[in-house]
Amino acid sequence: MDREKNRKDLEARLNEVGLTLEIYEKKPPKYVRVRVGTPRKEWEKTGLAGVFRSRDPTIGQSGAYLRGDFEIMDLASYLPVLALKLEKGQSLLDMCAAPGGKALAAWDLFQAKLICVEKNRKRFSQMKTRFEQNRVPAECVLGDAVRVGGEWERILLDAPCSGEGIVTRFDDVLEKTENQIRRLAKRQFRMLKRAYHILAPGGTLVYATCALNTRENEGVVEKFLWKEQEAILEVPEPLGDVDTQKTRFGMRVVPGKTRGLFAARIKKP
Repeated sequence: MDREKNRKDLEARLNEVGLTLEIYEKKPPKYVRVRVGTPRKEWEKTGLAGVFRSRDPTIGQSGAYLRGDFEIMDLASYLPVLALKLEKGQSLLDMCAAPGGKALAAWDLFQAKLICVEKNRKRFSQMKTRFEQNRVPAECVLGDAVRVGGEWERILLDAPCSGEGIVTRFDDVLEKTENQIRRLAKRQFRMLKRAYHILAPGGTLVYATCALNTRENEGVVEKFLWKEQEAILEVPEPLGDVDTQKTRFGMRVVPGKTRGLFAARIKKP
């Protein structure tokens, strides 16, 4: 693997959206989702039920964490869930659900009826265990998201991506070549088309990635809208004091206060 070439390509992709490699030098604060017990007084409220900010970088090694009193979950994960505009108790198809964090957020905030699809057997098993530990009554389906049928009022497509916004995994990000980025974008486009195909009239789907480049984000959405010209694009609302960039085709979360992320809301007339 030519790491230096990959590094230059990554830098170029970031520069296209006004970012630099310096985002990987920042360590976002830890956010916790309370599972059991009383929140500690040193945790800061975020405005989302059950979610707190911690300034302790070693919180993942604490006894309370190891006991399962709370989970570490990035605040940016809540933006695609809120963008769905779920109603209480409404059904949600999560097409690429593992490890299940966004589904948990949908349950916490809206008590959504969850149908969670995951193709990878190991990640599927880990997701099921996580839901059981949190006593979340999700229906878990082991299978490929592009084969999902039915008709759904709300769909979350958190598509497999390069992971550029997960700034704590710089080495993993550097493994992605330009050819891999292009292949990911093609797969994401196919998945987005499928999601729209099974979206009910009047329904809403959110396309999200934890990538930052235009190829996997704006490029995929723009190509989709060219194919499905009746689809209605909406830019999700920003989340709290999280740094965001509003673009023609969605909302980008800039890493720093949280991890990075992209989301676009699409409605079917």
